[in-house]
Amino acid sequence: MKKKITTKNKGEETNPKKKRQHVYQIIVKVDSDKFVKYNSSNLLSFVEFLDKQYPKWRFFNVFYKKTREQIGSFTNKNRPQTRFIAGYEIATMRTATPEEKPKINPKSYDRYDPRIGTWI
Repeated sequence: MKKKITTKNKGEETNPKKKRQHVYQIIVKVDSDKFVKYNSSNLLSFVEFLDKQYPKWRFFNVFYKKTREQIGSFTNKNRPQTRFIAGYEIATMRTATPEEKPKINPKSYDRYDPRIGTWI
């Protein structure tokens, strides 16, 4: 099967489907002595995956992939309520210009909304 390629200008080709950027590195304790490591960009779909693959998972720690600092920890009973951890969203990393990017602070709830073009 051939990939679809669109052309913007003559001689300039782009692939319409971009590979999704993984923001988080996640280490999961799935058994009393077994840990597994995954990359993800959506915590809610990751929990669904864990429920299917490892029904008895115990907890997982979330690390920001660029700085490798721990930004969250969740258990089987204390699950994430949103897809992202505030301050570490994909939109913040992709759409903001270098001048607009905030210094990453896990207690910061500021995020960039590309629909209105401002930080909220």
